[in-house]
Amino acid sequence: MTLKEQLERTEQELKRLDERRAETKEKKRRLLAEIEEEKNQEVLGIIQDNFGEVTAENLALFRQAMEGQREYFRREKYKSTDLEGQR
Repeated sequence: MTLKEQLERTEQELKRLDERRAETKEKKRRLLAEIEEEKNQEVLGIIQDNFGEVTAENLALFRQAMEGQREYFRREKYKSTDLEGQR
């Protein structure tokens, strides 16, 4: 095989790899979007189980309830982070 043929073959391989990379990046993007959607559905399910359906009428009330819990969530988050750092 001549050097020119080797170069052509290498360029073809690079092209295939670039195409595969683009396909893989798109698959990753789709999977991340699906994971995010699953998380959103899980959160919505938890909200509906504990608060009922969130409607335009009770959205402000729901927002107030969540804002009231904000400090608790922050403390819990930092508490678990501190515990992990102590291991």
